[in-house]
Amino acid sequence: MPAYRVTFDRIGRTHEAAVLTLDTEAADADDLSARIYRHARRFLGSRDVEVVVDLETPEVGKGAIFCGMHVGGRFTVGPQS
Repeated sequence: MPAYRVTFDRIGRTHEAAVLTLDTEAADADDLSARIYRHARRFLGSRDVEVVVDLETPEVGKGAIFCGMHVGGRFTVGPQS
């Protein structure tokens, strides 16, 4: 499985650097979305959370976390170094 580094602009109201990076492996965009959801969920107040990942190539992409009608965070995806 490819290894990814997900770098968040923010997660909800959290701007702490310690939670703004996720290093993980994922089989595809859906698997990566689920892993990002599990990482970000504890920092979000909303119960209505959706994670959208657009992998432009198998190694690079971007995405967002939606909390109802609001954006709960944005992130970029790159290869894990």
